[in-house]
Amino acid sequence: MTESAALSLNLKLQVLEVRRREDVAGAVRAARDSQAEALNVFSSPVLSSLHREIIAFAAEYRLPAIYQWKEHC
Repeated sequence: MTESAALSLNLKLQVLEVRRREDVAGAVRAARDSQAEALNVFSSPVLSSLHREIIAFAAEYRLPAIYQWKEHC
């Protein structure tokens, strides 16, 4: 669904896998290095538990982010 939406809007989609806390910095750095314009943090128990780290790295790398829960903004 996300891929088809990105395609219809002529957007490049980069999927970054995060399975544990140690993956967050590398994933956000990869987004920045590929010149991503924003992050869309999907709803998952793993990402929810890492929301503080994701928010901190997104801010450090100056990447706007969309979160699935208002509590994580």
